[in-house]
Amino acid sequence: MVSFRLSGAGGYGDPAARDLEKIREDLKDGYMTPAGIERDYPGVAFEAEED
Repeated sequence: MVSFRLSGAGGYGDPAARDLEKIREDLKDGYMTPAGIERDYPGVAFEAEED
């Protein structure tokens, strides 16, 4: 038996070139946290949205 355990893809392209609206959508959809955005996209910050 052979088993491979791999993580998901690392993504495509330079994170610094990512469209800010796409980052905002990921945050809204729960794919990223504010801390993750701060870590992965230095200098990018979003204000909290009112529900």
